[in-house]
Amino acid sequence: QEDAGVYTDDGTDPSNLWKNKKCVDIYMAFLQKRFKEALERTRSLEKRLAVLEQTGDEIVSSLCEDLVEITEHSNKTEARYVKKGKGLHRKRRREEIRHMEKIKK
Repeated sequence: QEDAGVYTDDGTDPSNLWKNKKCVDIYMAFLQKRFKEALERTRSLEKRLAVLEQTGDEIVSSLCEDLVEITEHSNKTEARYVKKGKGLHRKRRREEIRHMEKIKK
């Protein structure tokens, strides 16, 4: 029966490496170092994300304040135009009534 196992470059069975305490210790130290680096990067990214979220909140808040101010200004401007339009409409209507009264006489 042919062995279908996995072998290293030098032809040894890799499961034998796990029996070598020195190899296992080196590999564990490597994994622990990689884990520590990943944890530090994660914490750094979390801090950066918190700063970005705070900045985003401040930007949104500022934009909302600007929108309120612009809306108030826009509403006041619109109210002035509506008032002016109504005044012009009343003036035109009065002129029409005077004109009609002149025609009747």
